[in-house]
Amino acid sequence: MPLGLIVNDTDVMVDAAVNGLGIGRIIEPMIDDLLADNQLVPVLEPYWYPYSGLYVYFHQNTQKAKRVRVLIDYLIEKLAAKKE
Repeated sequence: MPLGLIVNDTDVMVDAAVNGLGIGRIIEPMIDDLLADNQLVPVLEPYWYPYSGLYVYFHQNTQKAKRVRVLIDYLIEKLAAKKE
């Protein structure tokens, strides 16, 4: 194939891979459900990059600290629900 599809939207990348447009390089936790349902097939697993965890840094003594704390609590809740 002389050209590649380059996107900066992970949903578009996943949709393209699911619809058979080619191979996508996607962070594994985002597609665990699709892999489990065999909608996507893993290839070249020995060459997959390990990604470290996601970290959020913020100053606790700022006016926006409460908003950031709400976001962090929301993300933790969604991640915990996904693991169950």
